[in-house]
Amino acid sequence: MGYPGTEQQVQRYLRGFRTGTSQIAVLPPRPPSIREMAHWIMTDPDNLAKDDSTNLRSLSKRSKDLNRLATHVEDFAVMMTRLEGQRLDTWISAVE
Repeated sequence: MGYPGTEQQVQRYLRGFRTGTSQIAVLPPRPPSIREMAHWIMTDPDNLAKDDSTNLRSLSKRSKDLNRLATHVEDFAVMMTRLEGQRLDTWISAVE
């Protein structure tokens, strides 16, 4: 194909990249996107898919800020669905 070197030169070069195992390294899972996290937080827990619910619980355990946010969103949703607008001032002061 036009390469002037020998096959042995290529093999010697590639040998430096081998890790000693014949297995390919497995990449870690990609972190969830902002959109995915917002979907998990904003969706009624009863309507979340099992995997999404598991991911949200895992994320909430790793980040106290995200856990706090999810709790505030859930409290707000409960307040709105139960028509408990009188709790709004208390909810706002808890968020601050």
